[in-house]
Amino acid sequence: MPGRPLAAPQQGQGDGGCCGAAARQGAQRARREGGGHPQGADRQRRPQRPHPHLQLPARPADRSPHQPDAVPASGHRRRRSRRDRRGVAGGTRRRAAGGAGKRPVSTLQDALSAARAAGLDRLDAQLLLGHVLGRSRAWLLAHDDEALPAEQIATFEALVARRREGEPVAYLLGEKEFHGLLLQVDARVLVPRPDTEVLVDWALELLRTELVAVRQPTVADLGTGSGAIALAVRHAFQAAAVTATDASAEALAVARANGDRLGLTVEWLQGHWWAPLAGRRFDLVLSNPPYIREADPHRAALVHEPRGALAAGASGLDDLQRIVAGAARHLQPGGWLLLEHGFDQGADVARLLTDAGFVGIETRGDLAGLPRCTGGHR
Repeated sequence: MPGRPLAAPQQGQGDGGCCGAAARQGAQRARREGGGHPQGADRQRRPQRPHPHLQLPARPADRSPHQPDAVPASGHRRRRSRRDRRGVAGGTRRRAAGGAGKRPVSTLQDALSAARAAGLDRLDAQLLLGHVLGRSRAWLLAHDDEALPAEQIATFEALVARRREGEPVAYLLGEKEFHGLLLQVDARVLVPRPDTEVLVDWALELLRTELVAVRQPTVADLGTGSGAIALAVRHAFQAAAVTATDASAEALAVARANGDRLGLTVEWLQGHWWAPLAGRRFDLVLSNPPYIREADPHRAALVHEPRGALAAGASGLDDLQRIVAGAARHLQPGGWLLLEHGFDQGADVARLLTDAGFVGIETRGDLAGLPRCTGGHR
């Protein structure tokens, strides 16, 4: 599935929790959630979302759902150097000299303030301006009195307008960090969500424990989208032979490009769920399929992401049922199946696995402690 939402499915057939993820070091989390730019080690990664199924795009006045809160002010006014004070005065003189009817020369702080006044979250505004300038957030904060050329003002304002319409920041930046990997993403795939890292952490735990005796474990990611899950597993456990499928040729193009750029070898196959894997068996299968109910009113907030990667029938369980139904023919004896699902679907997925003959069934929570991933083995 092209990418994956907060807790939304991975891609189109697939696209879019928190054991290992919750235990990660604060500095690593801050790096992931700040759009690729390192941030303070005391940043907290606490997803806030209006609906527990999804990481929804923020309303103009909300904090970005897939980014942490902005670093709070220190409480002390930053002391400006003499050169900085001259810059402020110079900017004021330049505005006064501009005269009526002329657009004043804007500083970085002016641009950020205007974005905030338009309803953007502070962190979103900083990430977008840093993208326009090719600079980090730390640089922006240290050079907030720098003049901003008119061409860059126009580019920034265009991005602000798109963000106000609900377009994900990751699409505007063209990238999203997932499990330590910087992935290129666009509207062909869902945006990878932090909660999906729980699925990856669980898989890595199994590869190092239950499946440790398997010399070269075979792993499949169904509905790979941007390739986030497959590439994260391949990167963290290089002995694994990883195969990833997706019904969307466009999504696979994004995933393949991410793999090539990262230098990670994954077998990419096009087709619905198990279809491209006829006659093959795996030690571990992962999937973050569509699991949102067709009538869920919150789907309107995800209008910019691939519709086929989100909804799965009236109950939201259609694709989960298909995956579980075909698993017996594609798992090795003792093989594991791990699935991401909606916060209120854990019991339903556990029942599907039980009815299909799975044992050792367990459900794990996401970063907010909500049931998010369920799995078992044959």
